[in-house]
Amino acid sequence: RPGAGAHSHDAHGRPRAPAAAGTIITTSRLGVTRTLVTFANSAVVVDAVGTEAERLVTFLFHRITPVASIAPHAEIEVHADSARLDYRLRLNGAPFCTSDSPAALATALLGQVLFHLVDRSSGGLAIHAAAVAIGTRVALFPGVSGAGKTTLTAWLATRGFEYLTDELVFIPDGSETVVPFPRPLVVKAAARTAIAEHVVALDEGDAVLHGRETTLVDPLLLGAAPSPAGLTLATVVFPTFQAGADRVSETLTRSEAGAGLMGGLINARNLPAHGFPAVAALARRVPAMRLRYGQFGDLSSWIDDLRATLAAGTPESH
Repeated sequence: RPGAGAHSHDAHGRPRAPAAAGTIITTSRLGVTRTLVTFANSAVVVDAVGTEAERLVTFLFHRITPVASIAPHAEIEVHADSARLDYRLRLNGAPFCTSDSPAALATALLGQVLFHLVDRSSGGLAIHAAAVAIGTRVALFPGVSGAGKTTLTAWLATRGFEYLTDELVFIPDGSETVVPFPRPLVVKAAARTAIAEHVVALDEGDAVLHGRETTLVDPLLLGAAPSPAGLTLATVVFPTFQAGADRVSETLTRSEAGAGLMGGLINARNLPAHGFPAVAALARRVPAMRLRYGQFGDLSSWIDDLRATLAAGTPESH
């Protein structure tokens, strides 16, 4: 087992970052690379069989900094063979998923890793939400799938905001600390045009993985840096994209904000009173608003307000 500072090379021959800076990697047997993925006090092991599978796993999880003291409770094995168009997952030793597309397999792998991480998550709120930051102050965007979280956060990342995640955050008990799950952006087919027109070209390359239903984009393509320590929640925005709609933004009451956050709480069954007291307390401490928009051009004044809100607590603002 290599130490935390051990180096290796990826399938392209490029040096991989020290394991302590990304994922903990061990070689359990010839041709298998083991990666520990931890989040929200929970852990999953991902075994990549062969160099193609290793490249796929590295693409998905290279931004995660694991906690070695958390014991994994699920094991996922990844097989990838482009010559045979054979892409497979095994979950705890049993066949789980097959595909002829690396993007489809990567999306399924992300889904399973997140499911099992959240399944045992406790000690805080795991919320289905995107997030951006300025400095260490965070704007959270909870919302159901299809609300436009990925497109909005990607667009904000090209306008001076730091991309943190488009899917999941963890807020430890009694705090406003934000721990993002820094996965690649998962762009659904319907959003590809908007991303390509307003955010970044989705060209072929190591930073983009194309599939029929989803395109996965490494945040490095947006200039994202590793998330800084001490991220703090400053505001919550519940976004809705509605083509052709006028922009509407309104401040939410504490009860409205709490109800919205409860709708995005995905580890409720693991928390005391299903997380309601913790969510209510968070809603009392952090301001929240609702945002509806029909095009990015309508957001110029709103984005200035958001930037001011997040910059208000940074050293440069004093």
